Amino acid sequence: MPKNAVVRLEPVGEASHRGALVTKCGALVNDHGALVTTSGARATIDREVISLHDASGVVIARYDGERGELVLCSPGDVALSAPNGRVRIDATAIEMTASRAVLRIGHFELDAARIVERTHDVFRTAHGVAETHARRMRTLVERTLELVSGRTTVSSKEDTRIDGKRVLLG
Repeated sequence: MPKNAVVRLEPVGEASHRGALVTKCGALVNDHGALVTTSGARATIDREVISLHDASGVVIARYDGERGELVLCSPGDVALSAPNGRVRIDATAIEMTASRAVLRIGHFELDAARIVERTHDVFRTAHGVAETHARRMRTLVERTLELVSGRTTVSSKEDTRIDGKRVLLG
């Protein structure tokens, strides 16, 4: 269907609901101007706002034409699926709020100008290599830093400095 196509709902008869029009697809246009499916789901227009309601009357989608805002609502799950394609989000900002998030990804790349992480605890596991490349690196620890390994190598092209009240070796 062309991008700017207009879908015409052609009446094929009158329904038993007070003269409501019945479209070819079986939907009703009731006397309030709402488009109602045979299951009871409906679309309504109120000035610049188009709303989609499920059969129980709950708003599941709302588009505000004046603000250009689309809100999708669901009392249950929402799924985006593109088994043979991509799901793309283009926006100036993305906000996510959830009590739990799980990502299962075969290959993950993040390209960001800056990353700021704030959390109570962080636990990371790498079954292979965990490597960081940086021009400069600082780790600030308030109390105790533990480095535990089978073998440890520290090498510098210039000076290596250990500064502490006591340095215990061996």
